[in-house]
Amino acid sequence: SFTVKTGQTVKLTFDNTHPSVPQPHNWVLGKPGSKDRILAAAMGIMADPKALEKGYIPESSDIMAHTGLLKPNSSETIEFAAPAAGEYPYGCTFPGHGSRMNGVMKVE
Repeated sequence: SFTVKTGQTVKLTFDNTHPSVPQPHNWVLGKPGSKDRILAAAMGIMADPKALEKGYIPESSDIMAHTGLLKPNSSETIEFAAPAAGEYPYGCTFPGHGSRMNGVMKVE
């Protein structure tokens, strides 16, 4: 988890590096309380023939910010304004990854 201030510009760099298991990953930020809905939508996107083209980012009004699907040993930087105070779940929506690859952005 990490903490930011309301209204602060958040500059997040996601580096997809893993020394032994190179797989694609993304980073998706959701609205407070949306973790289970986003995980369900992530599993549902597997049935979409264009899932890879969409970067395994499900269509959901719960998603506030995200990177693309990053190949191993690549990175992406995104910027967004920190929303109102609260706890915002984030994780990887590549199928099956979100159950272990997740956390919380705390906004004060």
